[in-house]
Amino acid sequence: MIGQNLKDNEEKKPNSREMNKLKDNFPQFFSKDGEFKMDAFKSFLSDEEIDISKEGYELKFLGKSYAKYQSSLETETYISPDSKHNEKSENKDSENLYIVGDNIDALKHLLSSYSGKIKCIYIDPPYNTGTDGFVYPDNFQFKASELSDKIGITEEEAERILELAGKSTHSAWLTFMYPRLTLARDLLSDDGVIFISIDDNEQANLKLMCDEIFGEENHIENLIWKRRATPPNDRIIGKNHEYIYLYSKNNESYTLNLQRRTAQMNSNYKNPDNDPRGDWDYADLSGNGKGGRLVESCIYPIKDPITGKNNMPPKNKCWLYNQDKMNQLMEDNRIVFRGKNRTPYQKKFLKDVRNGATLPTIIEDINVDYSIDISEAGTSQNSAKEIKELFDEDIFEFPKPVTLIDKLLTSGANATSIVLDFFSGFRVIIVIEANSYVNIRSSRLLPKFKTQKINSWCAA
Repeated sequence: MIGQNLKDNEEKKPNSREMNKLKDNFPQFFSKDGEFKMDAFKSFLSDEEIDISKEGYELKFLGKSYAKYQSSLETETYISPDSKHNEKSENKDSENLYIVGDNIDALKHLLSSYSGKIKCIYIDPPYNTGTDGFVYPDNFQFKASELSDKIGITEEEAERILELAGKSTHSAWLTFMYPRLTLARDLLSDDGVIFISIDDNEQANLKLMCDEIFGEENHIENLIWKRRATPPNDRIIGKNHEYIYLYSKNNESYTLNLQRRTAQMNSNYKNPDNDPRGDWDYADLSGNGKGGRLVESCIYPIKDPITGKNNMPPKNKCWLYNQDKMNQLMEDNRIVFRGKNRTPYQKKFLKDVRNGATLPTIIEDINVDYSIDISEAGTSQNSAKEIKELFDEDIFEFPKPVTLIDKLLTSGANATSIVLDFFSGFRVIIVIEANSYVNIRSSRLLPKFKTQKINSWCAA
């Protein structure tokens, strides 16, 4: 648990964390006293033909300078182990870490041991809907004049920032999220990824903020989660989806795992001719010839050995292979003819397809037989039922179903990964085990505890 430390924090400036990184990479632009040589750096940028005099595309909001200031400060708190809880027999062997306290302090504590080590982060932050209870929680333990001096703004602007306390405006939400995501970026490993659940109220602002913090080039995808099996009937438009934003720490280093193949994916593979290579499915033999991709050497007749009919590729298309390669496939019994018109197809053997499927951009609650993996993505109805079964009461608002988290972590985490959730969106501790696949399952449930504000929890 996080406690308050009596030791005062050393004076910090906005962006001090970023300045330290700049010093690590460009020490030649800092004096012996640690002062930044701005003129020399500007000259360097000028030599590199970088124009820093003009306005550029950026995200601006009331409180941004204070948000950066928050992320640069060291925490004034300390972590006190819950010995009574830890000594319980069911908790002694757990390798999970659960911190109760303000999650911005928890993230700063984690930086000392886990900076650059977190492979996958999933968070389910407050959506700022007006009904989810989000209000900006900072109590601002200083006056406007003090804030003005600390972050280099006018007292009038400082007063406006102080007025964010207790508000649920866009600026208040951005000021709340910005430092937390900045710290999360520093915790991610070079090949790490972060999944962020959100809805329409702040998804546009979240995209701009993440583009700035993680880098626009590190945006991987915006996933859509179908959160309701049936749309509500009390709206003009039945809203039944949310978003999950996916970013990497480094777009050249991140890795995503395949989802397990399902029984439905494999159901089309049969072996009607008892081919010794096993089950197979029909694959199209023609390729798109548009945009200059039409290959003349791949336009020729394929003769049906039974009917003698010559089959040409469809209009504006060509075959995938030249005639020599096609003859080899014919001899190897990899070309079959089907349908009334006896159209040629290639055999695609199940043993040759990749052992998995990519995570789709639309994650639906589909009733299919995932015989070797997770059953489905789940909906909010699933998650509400899961929480009721665990705690005999609705202890969490808007929980995410375990199967959805499983899908995301299957994609983003590996057998030895450290996984972090600093908004307790998991609702259960996720334990990662290794078998022939990366197998992620929920096996150790959180103990019962009193309901607290959602932003007071951090799990790793």
